[in-house]
Amino acid sequence: MKQVLFIIVIVAMQCSCSSYNASLICADADTINIDKAMEEREIYLSSIVDKPLTIVLETNDNCIVQNVRSIELYDEKIYILDDMSNKLYVFNMDGSFDKNIAEAGRGHGEYLELADFSIDRKKGEIYLFDEAMDAILKYDIKTGKFICSTNTARDGYRTYCMQFLDDKFYLNKTSIDNNNMYELKEVSPNNGEITNKYLKSAEYNMGWNIPLRLPYSNFYSKNTDCPKYVGMFSNTIVGMTSSGIIPQYIVLSDDFITSKDVAAVKEKFSTENYFIDMEYLGNANKIYQISRIVEMPGKLLFQYMKGLRRMYLLYDVDKKESQTTGMLVNDYVSDENNVPMDLCYSDDKGVVSILQTNHISYFVENFIQKGKVKKDIDKYDKLMGLTENSNPVLFYHRYKK
Repeated sequence: MKQVLFIIVIVAMQCSCSSYNASLICADADTINIDKAMEEREIYLSSIVDKPLTIVLETNDNCIVQNVRSIELYDEKIYILDDMSNKLYVFNMDGSFDKNIAEAGRGHGEYLELADFSIDRKKGEIYLFDEAMDAILKYDIKTGKFICSTNTARDGYRTYCMQFLDDKFYLNKTSIDNNNMYELKEVSPNNGEITNKYLKSAEYNMGWNIPLRLPYSNFYSKNTDCPKYVGMFSNTIVGMTSSGIIPQYIVLSDDFITSKDVAAVKEKFSTENYFIDMEYLGNANKIYQISRIVEMPGKLLFQYMKGLRRMYLLYDVDKKESQTTGMLVNDYVSDENNVPMDLCYSDDKGVVSILQTNHISYFVENFIQKGKVKKDIDKYDKLMGLTENSNPVLFYHRYKK
Protein backbone atom coordinates (compact mmCIF):
# COMPACT_ATOMS: atom_id res chain seq x y z
CA MET A 1 0.00 0.00 0.00
CA LYS A 2 2.78 2.41 0.90
CA GLN A 3 4.56 1.73 -2.38
CA VAL A 4 1.36 2.62 -4.17
CA LEU A 5 1.11 5.85 -2.18
CA PHE A 6 4.67 6.70 -3.21
CA ILE A 7 3.80 6.28 -6.89
CA ILE A 8 0.65 8.36 -6.52
CA VAL A 9 2.60 11.20 -4.91
CA ILE A 10 5.16 11.28 -7.70
CA VAL A 11 2.56 11.07 -10.48
CA ALA A 12 0.47 13.79 -8.88
CA MET A 13 3.50 16.03 -8.58
CA GLN A 14 4.51 15.38 -12.20
CA CYS A 15 1.06 16.43 -13.41
CA SER A 16 0.78 19.45 -11.15
CA CYS A 17 1.70 22.24 -13.56
CA SER A 18 -0.56 21.98 -16.56
CA SER A 19 -0.17 25.57 -17.77
CA TYR A 20 3.59 25.74 -17.28
CA ASN A 21 6.44 23.56 -18.42
CA ALA A 22 7.23 22.71 -14.81
CA SER A 23 6.50 19.03 -14.29
CA LEU A 24 8.86 17.25 -11.95
CA ILE A 25 11.59 15.05 -13.29
CA CYS A 26 11.21 11.43 -12.20
CA ALA A 27 14.00 10.64 -9.75
CA ASP A 28 15.10 7.85 -7.47
CA ALA A 29 13.71 9.54 -4.37
CA ASP A 30 14.49 7.88 -1.07
CA THR A 31 11.50 6.69 0.94
CA ILE A 32 11.77 7.28 4.70
CA ASN A 33 9.19 5.45 6.80
CA ILE A 34 8.88 7.03 10.24
CA ASP A 35 6.78 4.11 11.48
CA LYS A 36 9.71 1.74 10.91
CA ALA A 37 12.34 3.97 12.51
CA MET A 38 14.14 2.93 15.69
CA GLU A 39 12.88 5.03 18.59
CA GLU A 40 15.69 6.44 20.73
CA ARG A 41 15.48 8.28 24.02
CA GLU A 42 18.00 10.80 22.69
CA ILE A 43 20.48 11.35 19.88
CA TYR A 44 23.77 13.07 20.71
CA LEU A 45 25.28 15.61 18.35
CA SER A 46 28.70 14.13 19.12
CA SER A 47 27.62 10.98 17.24
CA ILE A 48 27.09 12.82 13.95
CA VAL A 49 29.13 16.06 13.94
CA ASP A 50 32.47 17.30 15.25
CA LYS A 51 33.10 19.56 18.22
CA PRO A 52 31.85 23.04 17.40
CA LEU A 53 33.49 26.37 16.81
CA THR A 54 31.73 28.67 19.28
CA ILE A 55 30.82 32.10 17.92
CA VAL A 56 29.68 34.61 20.54
CA LEU A 57 28.22 37.47 18.51
CA GLU A 58 29.36 40.92 19.57
CA THR A 59 26.72 43.03 21.30
CA ASN A 60 26.69 46.79 20.84
CA ASP A 61 24.22 49.52 19.93
CA ASN A 62 24.84 48.99 16.21
CA CYS A 63 23.96 45.29 16.18
CA ILE A 64 21.23 44.38 18.66
CA VAL A 65 19.92 41.10 17.22
CA GLN A 66 16.33 40.53 18.28
CA ASN A 67 15.34 37.50 16.18
CA VAL A 68 17.34 35.55 13.61
CA ARG A 69 15.07 34.97 10.63
CA SER A 70 17.67 33.74 8.14
CA ILE A 71 21.40 33.05 8.31
CA GLU A 72 24.18 32.14 5.87
CA LEU A 73 27.95 31.72 6.02
CA TYR A 74 30.06 32.96 3.12
CA ASP A 75 33.71 33.89 2.66
CA GLU A 76 34.49 33.90 6.41
CA LYS A 77 31.49 36.12 7.14
CA ILE A 78 28.16 35.46 8.87
CA TYR A 79 25.06 37.06 7.37
CA ILE A 80 22.07 37.37 9.69
CA LEU A 81 18.67 38.73 8.76
CA ASP A 82 16.80 40.00 11.82
CA ASP A 83 13.12 40.38 10.93
CA MET A 84 12.28 42.24 14.14
CA SER A 85 14.87 44.99 13.76
CA ASN A 86 14.47 44.74 9.95
CA LYS A 87 18.21 44.62 9.32
CA LEU A 88 20.78 42.42 7.60
CA TYR A 89 23.84 42.21 9.87
CA VAL A 90 27.28 40.99 8.85
CA PHE A 91 29.59 39.49 11.48
CA ASN A 92 33.10 38.06 11.21
CA MET A 93 33.70 34.43 12.09
CA ASP A 94 35.17 35.46 15.45
CA GLY A 95 31.81 37.05 16.29
CA SER A 96 32.88 40.67 15.88
CA PHE A 97 30.42 42.98 14.13
CA ASP A 98 31.38 44.07 10.62
CA LYS A 99 28.57 46.09 9.02
CA ASN A 100 24.97 46.24 7.82
CA ILE A 101 23.97 45.69 4.22
CA ALA A 102 21.50 48.37 3.11
CA GLU A 103 19.03 50.26 5.30
CA ALA A 104 15.29 50.51 5.68
CA GLY A 105 13.63 53.43 3.92
CA ARG A 106 12.12 54.60 0.66
CA GLY A 107 15.28 55.91 -0.95
CA HIS A 108 17.58 54.55 -3.64
CA GLY A 109 18.83 51.09 -2.65
CA GLU A 110 16.68 50.97 0.49
CA TYR A 111 13.98 48.48 1.46
CA LEU A 112 10.77 48.53 3.47
CA GLU A 113 10.42 45.06 4.99
CA LEU A 114 13.01 42.29 4.67
CA ALA A 115 11.81 38.70 4.43
CA ASP A 116 14.81 36.69 3.18
CA PHE A 117 18.10 36.89 1.31
CA SER A 118 20.23 34.70 -0.95
CA ILE A 119 23.86 34.81 -2.08
CA ASP A 120 25.31 34.40 -5.57
CA ARG A 121 28.64 32.86 -4.62
CA LYS A 122 30.01 32.90 -8.15
CA LYS A 123 29.61 36.64 -8.66
CA GLY A 124 29.94 37.77 -5.05
CA GLU A 125 26.52 39.39 -4.96
CA ILE A 126 23.74 39.27 -2.40
CA TYR A 127 20.01 39.53 -3.04
CA LEU A 128 17.54 40.87 -0.47
CA PHE A 129 13.80 40.28 -0.78
CA ASP A 130 11.53 43.14 0.27
CA GLU A 131 8.18 41.50 0.99
CA ALA A 132 6.31 44.80 1.27
CA MET A 133 7.28 45.83 -2.26
CA ASP A 134 7.71 42.34 -3.78
CA ALA A 135 11.12 43.53 -4.89
CA ILE A 136 14.52 41.82 -5.17
CA LEU A 137 17.43 44.16 -4.42
CA LYS A 138 20.99 43.31 -5.49
CA TYR A 139 24.18 44.49 -3.74
CA ASP A 140 27.90 43.86 -3.99
CA ILE A 141 28.49 41.53 -1.06
CA LYS A 142 31.92 42.91 -0.09
CA THR A 143 31.22 46.63 -0.32
CA GLY A 144 27.48 46.59 0.29
CA LYS A 145 27.05 48.88 -2.72
CA PHE A 146 23.58 48.82 -4.25
CA ILE A 147 23.51 47.52 -7.83
CA CYS A 148 19.88 47.31 -8.95
CA SER A 149 16.39 46.13 -8.02
CA THR A 150 13.69 44.07 -9.73
CA ASN A 151 9.99 44.17 -8.94
CA THR A 152 8.38 40.73 -9.01
CA ALA A 153 4.85 39.88 -10.03
CA ARG A 154 2.60 39.28 -7.03
CA ASP A 155 -0.29 36.95 -7.78
CA GLY A 156 -1.33 35.90 -4.33
CA TYR A 157 -0.31 36.33 -0.73
CA ARG A 158 3.03 37.73 0.42
CA THR A 159 6.28 35.93 -0.28
CA TYR A 160 8.45 35.07 2.73
CA CYS A 161 11.23 32.89 1.30
CA MET A 162 13.69 33.26 -1.59
CA GLN A 163 16.37 31.08 -3.15
CA PHE A 164 18.82 32.11 -5.89
CA LEU A 165 20.17 29.35 -8.15
CA ASP A 166 21.71 29.45 -11.63
CA ASP A 167 20.51 32.97 -12.46
CA LYS A 168 16.97 32.18 -11.35
CA PHE A 169 14.95 33.12 -8.29
CA TYR A 170 12.64 30.69 -6.54
CA LEU A 171 10.01 32.29 -4.32
CA ASN A 172 7.43 30.57 -2.17
CA LYS A 173 4.22 31.42 -3.98
CA THR A 174 0.64 30.94 -2.87
CA SER A 175 -2.50 32.21 -4.49
CA ILE A 176 -6.05 33.09 -3.58
CA ASP A 177 -7.08 31.43 -6.85
CA ASN A 178 -8.11 27.89 -5.88
CA ASN A 179 -7.49 26.62 -9.42
CA ASN A 180 -4.00 28.06 -9.63
CA MET A 181 -2.31 27.31 -6.30
CA TYR A 182 1.38 26.44 -6.41
CA GLU A 183 4.10 26.26 -3.79
CA LEU A 184 6.95 27.81 -5.77
CA LYS A 185 7.34 30.28 -8.57
CA GLU A 186 10.43 30.76 -10.70
CA VAL A 187 11.15 34.41 -11.43
CA SER A 188 13.30 36.02 -14.10
CA PRO A 189 16.08 38.24 -12.68
CA ASN A 190 15.73 40.55 -15.67
CA ASN A 191 12.12 41.68 -15.37
CA GLY A 192 10.63 39.87 -12.36
CA GLU A 193 8.13 37.97 -14.50
CA ILE A 194 7.06 34.47 -13.49
CA THR A 195 8.68 31.95 -15.82
CA ASN A 196 7.50 28.76 -14.11
CA LYS A 197 5.29 27.47 -11.31
CA TYR A 198 5.98 24.33 -9.33
CA LEU A 199 4.30 22.00 -6.84
CA LYS A 200 0.55 22.39 -7.06
CA SER A 201 -0.76 22.86 -3.52
CA ALA A 202 -3.70 20.47 -3.89
CA GLU A 203 -1.38 17.52 -4.43
CA TYR A 204 1.92 18.60 -2.92
CA ASN A 205 0.87 20.38 0.27
CA MET A 206 -2.45 18.70 1.15
CA GLY A 207 -4.35 21.69 -0.25
CA TRP A 208 -2.72 24.32 1.96
CA ASN A 209 -2.05 27.52 0.01
CA ILE A 210 -1.52 30.20 2.67
CA PRO A 211 2.07 31.33 3.35
CA LEU A 212 3.47 30.96 6.84
CA ARG A 213 6.56 32.69 8.15
CA LEU A 214 8.40 29.68 9.55
CA PRO A 215 11.71 30.12 11.38
CA TYR A 216 14.82 30.14 9.15
CA SER A 217 12.96 29.86 5.80
CA ASN A 218 11.54 26.84 3.94
CA PHE A 219 14.74 26.49 1.87
CA TYR A 220 17.61 24.33 3.13
CA SER A 221 21.15 23.48 2.01
CA LYS A 222 20.91 26.92 0.45
CA ASN A 223 24.56 27.19 -0.55
CA THR A 224 24.88 23.84 -2.30
CA ASP A 225 24.33 22.75 -5.90
CA CYS A 226 20.94 21.31 -4.95
CA PRO A 227 19.03 23.42 -2.39
CA LYS A 228 16.03 21.75 -0.74
CA TYR A 229 12.46 22.87 -0.17
CA VAL A 230 9.52 21.40 1.74
CA GLY A 231 6.01 22.71 2.34
CA MET A 232 4.38 23.11 5.75
CA PHE A 233 2.13 20.03 5.37
CA SER A 234 4.00 18.16 2.64
CA ASN A 235 5.72 14.81 3.06
CA THR A 236 8.02 15.38 0.08
CA ILE A 237 11.40 17.11 0.25
CA VAL A 238 12.33 18.38 -3.20
CA GLY A 239 15.64 19.53 -4.62
CA MET A 240 16.23 22.42 -7.01
CA THR A 241 18.68 21.83 -9.84
CA SER A 242 19.58 23.48 -13.13
CA SER A 243 17.38 20.82 -14.78
CA GLY A 244 14.30 21.39 -12.66
CA ILE A 245 12.59 20.43 -9.41
CA ILE A 246 13.29 16.86 -8.29
CA PRO A 247 11.61 14.89 -5.47
CA GLN A 248 14.42 13.54 -3.29
CA TYR A 249 12.90 12.24 -0.04
CA ILE A 250 9.38 10.92 0.53
CA VAL A 251 8.49 10.73 4.23
CA LEU A 252 5.80 8.17 5.06
CA SER A 253 3.76 7.43 8.17
CA ASP A 254 0.25 6.25 8.97
CA ASP A 255 0.07 9.34 11.21
CA PHE A 256 1.03 11.87 8.55
CA ILE A 257 -1.44 14.72 8.19
CA THR A 258 -4.07 14.31 5.47
CA SER A 259 -5.85 16.75 3.18
CA LYS A 260 -8.94 16.28 5.37
CA ASP A 261 -6.96 17.37 8.43
CA VAL A 262 -5.59 20.39 6.56
CA ALA A 263 -9.09 21.36 5.44
CA ALA A 264 -10.17 21.33 9.11
CA VAL A 265 -7.24 23.57 10.03
CA LYS A 266 -8.02 25.98 7.18
CA GLU A 267 -11.61 26.35 8.40
CA LYS A 268 -10.33 27.84 11.65
CA PHE A 269 -7.43 29.76 10.11
CA SER A 270 -7.56 33.54 10.37
CA THR A 271 -5.98 35.59 7.60
CA GLU A 272 -6.12 38.60 9.92
CA ASN A 273 -3.58 37.30 12.44
CA TYR A 274 -2.38 34.15 10.62
CA PHE A 275 -3.37 31.98 13.57
CA ILE A 276 -3.19 28.19 13.19
CA ASP A 277 -5.30 26.08 15.53
CA MET A 278 -2.43 24.18 17.15
CA GLU A 279 -4.84 22.60 19.64
CA TYR A 280 -6.52 20.74 16.80
CA LEU A 281 -3.18 19.51 15.46
CA GLY A 282 -2.13 18.48 18.95
CA ASN A 283 -5.30 16.53 19.66
CA ALA A 284 -5.10 14.82 16.29
CA ASN A 285 -1.48 13.81 17.09
CA LYS A 286 -0.61 14.03 13.42
CA ILE A 287 2.83 14.33 11.82
CA TYR A 288 3.48 17.55 9.88
CA GLN A 289 5.96 20.42 9.36
CA ILE A 290 9.20 18.79 8.23
CA SER A 291 11.91 21.40 8.77
CA ARG A 292 15.53 22.07 9.87
CA ILE A 293 16.82 19.77 7.11
CA VAL A 294 20.55 18.96 7.39
CA GLU A 295 22.36 16.94 4.73
CA MET A 296 25.66 15.47 5.82
CA PRO A 297 27.89 12.76 4.33
CA GLY A 298 25.78 9.59 4.25
CA LYS A 299 23.08 10.97 6.56
CA LEU A 300 20.01 13.17 6.59
CA LEU A 301 18.67 14.89 9.70
CA PHE A 302 15.41 16.78 9.99
CA GLN A 303 12.87 17.96 12.51
CA TYR A 304 9.15 17.26 12.35
CA MET A 305 6.12 17.77 14.55
CA LYS A 306 4.05 14.95 16.06
CA GLY A 307 1.02 16.69 17.49
CA LEU A 308 2.57 19.46 19.60
CA ARG A 309 5.83 17.59 20.20
CA ARG A 310 9.05 18.40 18.35
CA MET A 311 10.70 15.27 16.99
CA TYR A 312 13.93 14.54 15.08
CA LEU A 313 14.71 11.89 12.49
CA LEU A 314 18.21 10.73 11.54
CA TYR A 315 18.34 8.76 8.29
CA ASP A 316 21.29 6.63 7.13
CA VAL A 317 21.29 7.06 3.34
CA ASP A 318 23.38 3.94 2.65
CA LYS A 319 21.76 1.55 5.11
CA LYS A 320 18.25 2.96 4.55
CA GLU A 321 17.73 2.95 8.32
CA SER A 322 16.23 5.65 10.54
CA GLN A 323 16.22 6.72 14.16
CA THR A 324 13.69 9.04 15.79
CA THR A 325 13.88 10.92 19.07
CA GLY A 326 12.35 13.83 20.92
CA MET A 327 15.74 14.87 22.28
CA LEU A 328 18.64 16.06 20.13
CA VAL A 329 21.33 16.69 22.72
CA ASN A 330 24.21 19.11 22.18
CA ASP A 331 26.49 17.18 24.54
CA TYR A 332 29.46 19.25 23.39
CA VAL A 333 28.02 22.19 25.34
CA SER A 334 26.56 20.43 28.37
CA ASP A 335 25.58 17.00 29.65
CA GLU A 336 22.11 18.43 30.27
CA ASN A 337 19.67 17.50 27.50
CA ASN A 338 17.64 20.71 27.52
CA VAL A 339 20.05 23.22 26.01
CA PRO A 340 17.64 25.39 23.94
CA MET A 341 19.14 25.32 20.44
CA ASP A 342 17.89 25.22 16.86
CA LEU A 343 19.69 23.94 13.78
CA CYS A 344 19.36 27.12 11.74
CA TYR A 345 21.77 26.71 8.81
CA SER A 346 23.73 24.01 7.00
CA ASP A 347 25.84 23.66 3.88
CA ASP A 348 28.12 20.99 2.45
CA LYS A 349 30.71 21.54 5.21
CA GLY A 350 28.79 21.83 8.46
CA VAL A 351 25.73 22.86 10.43
CA VAL A 352 25.07 25.79 12.76
CA SER A 353 23.04 25.46 15.95
CA ILE A 354 21.89 28.72 17.47
CA LEU A 355 21.13 29.91 20.98
CA GLN A 356 18.50 32.50 20.05
CA THR A 357 18.06 35.86 21.79
CA ASN A 358 14.94 34.75 23.68
CA HIS A 359 16.83 31.78 25.17
CA ILE A 360 19.93 33.66 26.35
CA SER A 361 18.55 34.54 29.80
CA TYR A 362 17.45 30.91 30.35
CA PHE A 363 20.89 29.67 29.32
CA VAL A 364 22.63 32.16 31.63
CA GLU A 365 20.46 31.27 34.61
CA ASN A 366 20.30 27.49 34.19
CA PHE A 367 23.66 26.62 32.63
CA ILE A 368 26.23 29.37 33.15
CA GLN A 369 25.30 30.34 36.71
CA LYS A 370 24.85 26.71 37.75
CA GLY A 371 28.18 25.61 36.25
CA LYS A 372 26.67 23.18 33.74
CA VAL A 373 28.64 24.33 30.68
CA LYS A 374 31.53 22.01 29.77
CA LYS A 375 34.84 23.74 30.40
CA ASP A 376 36.50 22.25 27.31
CA ILE A 377 34.00 23.93 24.99
CA ASP A 378 35.50 26.42 22.54
CA LYS A 379 35.36 30.06 23.79
CA TYR A 380 34.39 28.94 27.30
CA ASP A 381 35.50 32.25 28.84
CA LYS A 382 33.38 34.24 26.39
CA LEU A 383 30.37 32.08 27.16
CA MET A 384 30.87 32.76 30.85
CA GLY A 385 30.62 36.47 30.07
CA LEU A 386 27.14 36.26 28.57
CA THR A 387 24.35 38.30 30.11
CA GLU A 388 20.61 38.25 29.53
CA ASN A 389 21.05 41.15 27.09
CA SER A 390 23.68 39.41 24.95
CA ASN A 391 23.32 38.67 21.27
CA PRO A 392 22.75 35.08 20.07
CA VAL A 393 25.48 32.45 20.22
CA LEU A 394 26.29 30.18 17.27
CA PHE A 395 27.86 26.73 17.41
CA TYR A 396 29.31 25.74 14.05
CA HIS A 397 29.78 21.95 13.76
CA ARG A 398 31.78 20.41 10.94
CA TYR A 399 30.47 17.08 9.68
CA LYS A 400 32.28 13.94 10.73
CA LYS A 401 34.32 12.41 7.92
